[in-house]
Amino acid sequence: MSARVPDEIIDPNALPVPTGRPWLRELALALPNLAKLLSRLARDPRVPPRSKRFAGLMAAYLISPIDLIPDFIPLIGKTDDVVLAAFTINHLIQSAGYEVVREHWDGSDDVLAYLADAVDFVAGLVPRTIRLGLGRWLRG
Repeated sequence: MSARVPDEIIDPNALPVPTGRPWLRELALALPNLAKLLSRLARDPRVPPRSKRFAGLMAAYLISPIDLIPDFIPLIGKTDDVVLAAFTINHLIQSAGYEVVREHWDGSDDVLAYLADAVDFVAGLVPRTIRLGLGRWLRG
């Protein structure tokens, strides 16, 4: 279950190696593009309603001052937030499908591919039992 961009759309071996300031600029632009992508996926009727509810619950959790790991703990305090956000983004990308995600993405394909790989990797840090339980709930 990888959010990776299909090889027939973008050859991962052909992706440029990130170097220099233009790449930093694209990374800086990725955050606003990611926010727009998530907003557009939330309104898209092709995204399953249960996935949208899950994303809403995770957004509420991220905003909430109550955390699994308190934020005041150095280094690991924000870890649960980052991992759960990546897990949620990864799930939305998978449930929507690459074509829908690409339709809503304002950035370049290579940045989307790197972003999809990054959230897939970080989402993989969620313990297997939690991933399986959430997967069962999300499939309904």
